[in-house]
Amino acid sequence: MVKIMRKCKFIVLIMLFCGYYAHASELNCDNTGKIDATDCLQKLIDSASKDNTELSIKAGKYIITNSINLYSTLKVNGHGVVLIPRFNNPNTAVFVGNNVNNLAINGFTIYDNGYLSESKIISKYDNSKFTIGFSNSDIAIRLGGKLSNIIIESNFITGFNRGLMIYNSGERKNNNIAIQNNTFNNIGASAIDLEYVDNAHVLKNNIYNILGNNVENKAPVLSDSKFGDGIYLRGIINSVFVGNNISNFIRGGIVFEGGWNKATDSVLVPNNNIDVSNNKITLAQLSRGTEENGGIWVEGYQDKTGRRIVKTESINIHDNYIDNFGAKPGAHSQYGITCGARKANLYNNRITNFTDVHGYGIACSDLCKISDNVLINNSINLAVYKLGNFVQLPYQESSTILSKFLK
Repeated sequence: MVKIMRKCKFIVLIMLFCGYYAHASELNCDNTGKIDATDCLQKLIDSASKDNTELSIKAGKYIITNSINLYSTLKVNGHGVVLIPRFNNPNTAVFVGNNVNNLAINGFTIYDNGYLSESKIISKYDNSKFTIGFSNSDIAIRLGGKLSNIIIESNFITGFNRGLMIYNSGERKNNNIAIQNNTFNNIGASAIDLEYVDNAHVLKNNIYNILGNNVENKAPVLSDSKFGDGIYLRGIINSVFVGNNISNFIRGGIVFEGGWNKATDSVLVPNNNIDVSNNKITLAQLSRGTEENGGIWVEGYQDKTGRRIVKTESINIHDNYIDNFGAKPGAHSQYGITCGARKANLYNNRITNFTDVHGYGIACSDLCKISDNVLINNSINLAVYKLGNFVQLPYQESSTILSKFLK
């Protein structure tokens, strides 16, 4: 029998779990890591979801061969639990959830064996293909559809092409997403990937070693493995990104892009009302293919017709520490902050040691306001561009530049 006791608990983002606390000590799920535990864990979660239960899984190692489905009004605790995937198909996730609300995933170690391959190896999914870059295309947690009141907290995720994905079809449907105090290490394409979210709180996560995405076909080359972001974002509004520690990535530490609507020839959902502050970002290095490095990257550009393309409407970037000491140059330029938003305030950031030939402390559009940043030992401390043309303020002998408002 399963021992249960009554328990009610309030969770951040106004989540309330009232139900039974289930301890999985006598459910016979193998926790030795010797046999497949997928079906047993799925039955446990199915039962907990029906009863609006807060579920605690017994510590141990669990082999997972297929995705485990998660449902609404469920908190799953995994302290001391190690989930080890053994997938046979690409793009498979350990945890999946669609159209869920009031869901919390807490305390798991989710461990895959991915690594960076700089030469072609036989695909683990299809022996007729080769792979390069990251060695798998697995995902630790993938949530989609219409989501609300989601907490991902205090998990350790390593060895996946993507750590956490939250996405939908392009309309802004996801709201109240908290991602906090997690650690991601040895990841391929992105540690955290958020798309079309209203009210995201991404706080105090540790993200290390984002090595480049998986490329699988008959003749892949390493330059195709060019995407490697700590936090990748598009269609994000009313959200904060605070206190994250991000180090060693081949594209961007924190990246804001925007989906494209081909029917209207415009940005699908621009990012808006964003705060990025008190993050520590280091080692933007080894860019590949067509992609440049940036500590904080807010994309905006001029298209072939001369039209200004803005993917972020409003953003504040302040009190971040961005340092590139010891970084190795890649194929392209390196930036502490680059920003093409329509309205941006950049202040009180400390940006140092972007010393590559094309190393910039701050490179931004003429729409940005820039004040009281400390820019030290960058090849080009500050560059402002208007419709694609840079006006550069080159490196000076003085060790510190406090930049004034440019607009």
